[in-house]
Amino acid sequence: MDEALRALERRWRAGEPGALEALARAHRQAGRELPWEVIAALPRWEPLVDFAARWCAHPLSPEDGVPAEAIARKEAELGFRLPAALREWYRLVGVGLRQVYDIPTLLSDVRLRQDEEQDSAFASVRIFEECHGHYMWVVAQADLDADDPPVLGSHDGEAHVPFTRHLSEFLTAMTYSSAAFIGYEMQESLIGALALGVHGAFFRRTEGLVERYPRLPLVPLLGGNWGINSRWHGDEDTIIALSGESEIGSGVARTEAAWEKLRSTPGLEIED
Repeated sequence: MDEALRALERRWRAGEPGALEALARAHRQAGRELPWEVIAALPRWEPLVDFAARWCAHPLSPEDGVPAEAIARKEAELGFRLPAALREWYRLVGVGLRQVYDIPTLLSDVRLRQDEEQDSAFASVRIFEECHGHYMWVVAQADLDADDPPVLGSHDGEAHVPFTRHLSEFLTAMTYSSAAFIGYEMQESLIGALALGVHGAFFRRTEGLVERYPRLPLVPLLGGNWGINSRWHGDEDTIIALSGESEIGSGVARTEAAWEKLRSTPGLEIED
């Protein structure tokens, strides 16, 4: 099997179509952990890897992630295996996770929680918590066996509702959110320090932004009403989050030229 895996890896590194998927599948079938480089190359993490390369002080590296052995120890403690996408998330960025606005669940804090307020039969793993504690995002116990499970949201203890179809989409969108909403003030993103030269601000009278910048389809939302359901606009050098249908928002630009283009938007008001 080792030789077969090595052969698949050579085909992948040579750029053969379909070789990455075959390599990942072979590792899983053999009960082996995916190498870090394979995880970083998976299509579902391409937007996250691109964000780090373009917006953070350094691109992702194995040192940013939790070792596979630590995840295995946590799973042994929990008594169940985490979804593949959640394992991959911690492998990619688990060491450098930080609270910029909303609060990510660190690997050490992962546990199965019973819903005592709404349905005692409902159990879940919390993935994120809104910074004031009003909104929670979870993966239901029934979905823990899925490769890339859906995310549910709950506001102030209300019943959980579908939020995104896939966990990887949610985690990537929260990464972008961390920079656009308030990260520019802290020069931090969810997964690490922002690169030097990133500018940002809070905006009013944002109609011109909608006309100047196209939509960024960060994540297809199913429901819920928090944070990443904002309207997203921008380009490769700009991320703009507009709050619902209101005329307020915030955003970041990663170069001086992009910032000048953003701040010169007709009619835009920038708050100091």
